[in-house]
Amino acid sequence: MSEPAIAPDRLDDYILAVPGVDALYPAGPLLTTVVASVVSALIPSVAAPNPIVVVERAGGLSISASIGVGPDHAAPDVCRRVHDAIAEHFSRAGDPVIVEIAVTVARIG
Repeated sequence: MSEPAIAPDRLDDYILAVPGVDALYPAGPLLTTVVASVVSALIPSVAAPNPIVVVERAGGLSISASIGVGPDHAAPDVCRRVHDAIAEHFSRAGDPVIVEIAVTVARIG
């Protein structure tokens, strides 16, 4: 398993600006996210889990985001817009090779 490659510089704000996205949720594995959330709540100097996970793999970057979709938007359309926004963000950041963009809907409405 690879370690996170780079911090997603302002990517969270970029995704939250996508029409239909009303929240971001931690995108990592559930157990890791729960433990990290508890630790960050108990120890303020420990960072909370990042809502966007960027991992460097052999062929390029793998990016995961977990979003909440507002009640007046179709989840598939919002996911498509988030995917495109992530791709555009990284294209502007130097166009690294992206092998996967995974957008998960954690909540609708």
